[in-house]
Amino acid sequence: MQIVENAGISKTSIYGTGARRGTAISELQNRGVIDLRIFTEERGRGGKITKARIAYEKDIVKRHVDQQVMKIKEK
Repeated sequence: MQIVENAGISKTSIYGTGARRGTAISELQNRGVIDLRIFTEERGRGGKITKARIAYEKDIVKRHVDQQVMKIKEK
């Protein structure tokens, strides 16, 4: 939900429907920018939990993230 709230886009654009993943997450995953993990049957929660993580080990992603962090620190 953090992605939805911070990006200001609809939930279905990110998570999609029950049958398919949302276009935004699919695009990021296909380009190798994020890694997704799906957890099923988590204690106290029904359904599946999808966790997205930035693929920081890839050089191009690491460079971009580092540049963005440096911009924030300068302000």
